[in-house]
Amino acid sequence: MDVGFIGLGGTPMAQHLLKAGHRVSVYNRTRNKAEALAAKGAQIAGRVSEACKGEAVITMLGDDAAVGCVGHGLCLTDSGGQPAG
Repeated sequence: MDVGFIGLGGTPMAQHLLKAGHRVSVYNRTRNKAEALAAKGAQIAGRVSEACKGEAVITMLGDDAAVGCVGHGLCLTDSGGQPAG
């Protein structure tokens, strides 16, 4: 199954999906958090929309700002100063 994972507060869940053989695409506002999962086989999505192309999408967002960012496109930049969302 192709699964998108947005917000890596759920890293353990994403790791279990990878171990079970699912193809996982991950998006996080802070890209370096996604890189640890890429080392385990996940694809890093550069934008929220890229993580939403699979059969299922899971969100694990930490606060209202994160929800506003990914759900409503209200991110101006990520922590690296790059356009986010």
